[in-house]
Order: sequence, then structure tokens, then C-alpha cells
Amino acid sequence: SPNHDRVCGVNRASRSENRCRKRSSRDPIGAEKTRDRNESSHSPVRRLRQTRIVILNNEIDALHRPDLVSLCGHSTALPASIKVETAYESFRAHVHEFIGVTQNGRMVGMISRSQISQLLSGQFGFALYARHNLLDHLLPGMVVVMEGTPLIEVLELALSRRDDEFHHDVALVDAHGAFLGIIPVPTLVRQQSRLIRRQMHLAADQSESLKKKNAELKKPRSWPRPPIAQKASFWQI
Repeated sequence: SPNHDRVCGVNRASRSENRCRKRSSRDPIGAEKTRDRNESSHSPVRRLRQTRIVILNNEIDALHRPDLVSLCGHSTALPASIKVETAYESFRAHVHEFIGVTQNGRMVGMISRSQISQLLSGQFGFALYARHNLLDHLLPGMVVVMEGTPLIEVLELALSRRDDEFHHDVALVDAHGAFLGIIPVPTLVRQQSRLIRRQMHLAADQSESLKKKNAELKKPRSWPRPPIAQKASFWQI
């Protein structure tokens, strides 16, 4: 009958509405957890901590790949064709302990003030070696790094040396072997200290963030009771 069809249609609409209400309130606990996570992730303290971690990560990345040219103390070099006597005289014009030696635009070695002075000292040192070519008296065990080398590799090469070679400065060249400058060992030691300090700060921040997350998970919570779905009236028209 028409009345029966109208009542059935209304009942079907009411049941569909109730299903929608139940679906929206099916998991109130999960909804509350999601809301808490969203509020926690947008809290000023959490945002500040995340920002600090990002900044520290960026600083560590910058320390891992610094501009090695900016670490150079100087770029003084001598041609390999000169005599030892001329190199000895050139050290009087500056205060650098180590300088580069180049040939045809490429770096071939390094000499030091103390090395050349010791070579020409003694009773017959000047007479024996003053007229020798500088190319025959380069420092052994020299460390040369290419521009763009990660700082970790530079530190490993320079600071793993032993005895007197540990105090030798590091030479920097470009991709074609052209001399760019001399990086002093004290500068590398300071870079290593900065890197360790930044990594310790990052580890401390991450540990603190993990402790706070664990504390939040252990914190007891009172979840709200789920709402009671309204029952539709069977004969509501």
C-alpha cells in the first residue's frame, strides 16, 4: 500500500543516517589519540626542539663538507726549479712554516722552514746543499687533499699520522692538481672539536626527545566514553 511504502522509505533513511553516525563515532579512542598526536606535534616546545635538531643536522652537514679553501692559512708557493739557497732566503720574507712547491702549474711537494734550515746548517751544510735543486729536497710523507673532499676524510688522513709528520700542514689542490693553499694542522684540530661538539649536542637533543615520547606513552589517560547512537523511531514519518 502507499502508506506502507512511505513508512518503509522513512525507515530506510533513518537506518542509513544511524549508520553514518555509528561510522563517525566507531573509534572515539583512535580519534582522541590522533587529536593528541596532532596537538603534540604542533606544540611550540616540540616545534622548537624539531627546529633545533634540523639546525644541528644542517650545521653537521656543513662541517662534514666545508669550503676547504676557507680553511687555508695561506697560498704561498715556490717553483721547483729554484735552488735550496733561494728557498732559504724566501722564508725570511714571511712567517709560514710550510709552503708549497709547484712545477708547470701543478703541485709537486712541500717544504718547511725547519727542514731547509736544518739542511743548510752545520759545518758543511751550506756548501753541500745550497746549490741543489729544491725538487730534490721535498718533505716526505706529505698529505695532499683535493678540493671538495669531506672533512672526515681530511681529518682521518691528517690526524692519523705519527711522529713528526703529524705536525705537517696539509696541502690543498683542485681537480687538476693546481695548488690552492696550505691548511694548518691546528685549524683541522679545531674543526674536529667543533664537529664532535655538534654531534654531542644533536645526540643529547635526540635522547631528550625520545625520553619525552616514552613518558607520553606511559602517561595514563582517561578516554571519553563513546556517544550513544540515537535510535530511530520506527513509525516516524
